[in-house]
Amino acid sequence: LPRGTTAQGPGISTRAGSIRFNTDDRVFEGYDGEYFVSLGGVIDVDGNTYITAERSAGDDDNILRFYNDGQQSLSVGLDRIIVRTPTYLDIYNVENATEWYQGDEATAPADLINDPPVLVYYGENVYSVDTTGTFDTDPLNFPTHTTGTVTNGTVDLTWVRSSFGSFNIKGNDLSLELNSLNFNSRDFVLKSDGSQDLNISSDRENINLRFGDSEVNEKNLLRVTSSGSILVNNDYGTSDDFVEFIDYTLSNLSLKRTRIFNNQLTLDTSVGNAASTIITEYDSDNGVLPEHSGKFMVEIVDDSTTPRRQYSEISYLVKSDLSDTIYVENNKIYTNILLCDISLGLDASNNVTLDIVDVTGSTTTIYTVTVVSQSIKS
Repeated sequence: LPRGTTAQGPGISTRAGSIRFNTDDRVFEGYDGEYFVSLGGVIDVDGNTYITAERSAGDDDNILRFYNDGQQSLSVGLDRIIVRTPTYLDIYNVENATEWYQGDEATAPADLINDPPVLVYYGENVYSVDTTGTFDTDPLNFPTHTTGTVTNGTVDLTWVRSSFGSFNIKGNDLSLELNSLNFNSRDFVLKSDGSQDLNISSDRENINLRFGDSEVNEKNLLRVTSSGSILVNNDYGTSDDFVEFIDYTLSNLSLKRTRIFNNQLTLDTSVGNAASTIITEYDSDNGVLPEHSGKFMVEIVDDSTTPRRQYSEISYLVKSDLSDTIYVENNKIYTNILLCDISLGLDASNNVTLDIVDVTGSTTTIYTVTVVSQSIKS
């Protein structure tokens, strides 16, 4: 076979079908009437886009390497795929559509209504061919419209849909190690197969729900903590001022100007005749009592076969200097007999406490005490 350098190629023969050996690229070539093209492997005319099956002849490393414009872009081994310079991963659904190419001829269906459509695609869009003709010969005048009909060359192209399709991954585990993960999607849906719960986990102390189009404009709205609390940014849009909205026990609901608290305790008269629970906890970090006034409801039920019940409603006010509490019992209702006295006080740590004392003199009764309070934030 003739042989020579790449530059000598066209001078050897101008007859289509000629074969030669390229001494520069060390490949066999065939002349197609315009170019000498490689006869071995996959390679373009100028030799800068190709695929190899080993790094060098005889290496036997069993790795496919893909080169685009002289740069290695992809390598595929037995247990690893490495993509080196990607910016986009486009998943296309272009079934029954051909790619638009400058100067190509296109034939429209004889009957646009009843015959199957003729489809072409380019980039992110799929079009129907409505007239027979030739596409624009300028490669830069590709179709770009996303609505209606536009003439390209002498062909009327009507936008049908985007060219994107679905992408499904099936596997056992998928692990991502990323600095950030951004979704540009109309819907974001997580589903399980129905056989077990869908779990979302994090090893961080807090998970934030944020809004905004960049790191500069992003704003925090909600925060879920590892202790089970949900916090709301009370200064959303300006700065971060997180306030606990509800905790995992579902006993403390905090709004902007009020807090709703519920709790349940037990008074066992065989152990003692009194019990107490904290209604408002003193904020020792800031040296303040968060709520100085409000009211609470108390229901007391004993453990008899036919339970006796007592209901009390109390309004209260704590002095500003935390020296005392002022309260009044607005209502007291009970079946059979009065079960317990109810009072409000301050403990040694300045917490507001509800105190329950049995008045029946029993040493065998167990009371279940349910407390619901609503206080006004200071």
